[in-house]
Amino acid sequence: MHICSLSLENFRNYARLEQEWPERPVLLCGANAQGKTSLLEAIYYLATGCSPLTSTDRQLINWTAEREGLAYAHLRAEVVQRHRVREVAITLSLVRN
Repeated sequence: MHICSLSLENFRNYARLEQEWPERPVLLCGANAQGKTSLLEAIYYLATGCSPLTSTDRQLINWTAEREGLAYAHLRAEVVQRHRVREVAITLSLVRN
């Protein structure tokens, strides 16, 4: 399986990310707190429907967006599996009482 593209909105520390991926291995490197783990967590979440780091989806929604009334996160990926392009998308939202 190959991830062709990944789109994140209001997920963890990402307000917005649109990323295309090559068909070769990718090396993630950067300083601390730049989003490497959040990127891997998003891919894991799209693959499994749960986070390996938290038991509550609320912690996945960007805090700044939540304070501004945008209490949702959207994750989307295009993947190629057996020569077929598929889209996987998940939207998380908070319901206020």
